[in-house]
Amino acid sequence: MSSGAGHILDMMNRMKQNRALRNSQRNKFKNNRDAVLGKDSRGPAINNPQVSEEQLLKIKKEIQNKAQRRKNIQSIFLALIALSTILAVYYFLQMMY
Repeated sequence: MSSGAGHILDMMNRMKQNRALRNSQRNKFKNNRDAVLGKDSRGPAINNPQVSEEQLLKIKKEIQNKAQRRKNIQSIFLALIALSTILAVYYFLQMMY
């Protein structure tokens, strides 16, 4: 009898399988390195249009205004949730007494 040492054999087999899997995946992505780093010539060319300083400032200002509006909306929404929670707790406590 092996007196219950099968778990050790199972552990060794799993380690062997994991090493084989790791090596096969390493080779799989090794050939894809140029595509990941952007050196692959098969993909579409990246177009970076030039923007004037005035247009750039205008774009930045629009982004800042949108962010400020979103922040204001979130704070109003949070205040409404807090107020409704306080009112619900107050109403519940009034019902208890």
